[in-house]
Amino acid sequence: MRRLTRALAVVGFLVLLAMVAVLAAPASVVAWLVEWQTHGTIRLADTEGSLRSGRARVTDAGGRWSAPVAWTLDAGAWWRGVLTLHLGQSPTDPVRGSIELSRNAIAASGLDVTVPAAIVRAWLPAIVALDLGGDIRISAPSLRVDDRIAQGRVSAVWTPARLVDGAGNVADFGSATVDVDAGDGKVIGRLASVGGDTALAGEMRVDGARVDADITLTPRTATPSALLRNVTVFGSAAPDGGTRFSYHGAWRGARR
Repeated sequence: MRRLTRALAVVGFLVLLAMVAVLAAPASVVAWLVEWQTHGTIRLADTEGSLRSGRARVTDAGGRWSAPVAWTLDAGAWWRGVLTLHLGQSPTDPVRGSIELSRNAIAASGLDVTVPAAIVRAWLPAIVALDLGGDIRISAPSLRVDDRIAQGRVSAVWTPARLVDGAGNVADFGSATVDVDAGDGKVIGRLASVGGDTALAGEMRVDGARVDADITLTPRTATPSALLRNVTVFGSAAPDGGTRFSYHGAWRGARR
């Protein structure tokens, strides 16, 4: 019995030692994980500190935008098999809140993130030659997403909301908002804008494998922007003089 106790004590000590070694690892380890997970589209630069507590700049592969981020890893939660990150170290940090990653779910609380809108460019197909100006502020008081369902509310404000194409043509939406409600297996997002030379309005719904999206762009001036005129060929005329873009079908990422 005494030998078994000693063996368990040695195992426990080794586990604790490994835990301490991992937590003391440099913050560059986090940078490697982020780059690997996003296939190089998102990177962490100028890392400081350790895996447990560090700072860095979030940027894209080309360094076209960046946003500072600070994090603290909850070691106690890690012992329970949950990775909990507390983001932000002061009220002025542009990325704040808590994220909890377990085996089957991601949960966020008190999330308040302000990033350059250009971050969206990392997920657009290369054929789409559009750049986004301004900043996007994302708020998620409480959100949980697992492998089957999302639950919670997310709001985003994009200002100044501007799209620029490869020829330098600009569409100005003023201040654009997106409010997303998730629950009962459905995700509903509503879009609206105030100001600018082009109005943005619409709704997107995801219900299981079904996706329905209707977005309308309407000029607020007598002469529509050149960018708006160029994209009208991809939509249909709306009764109020705008252009409607619709999609109704299956979500490619849905589970069968």
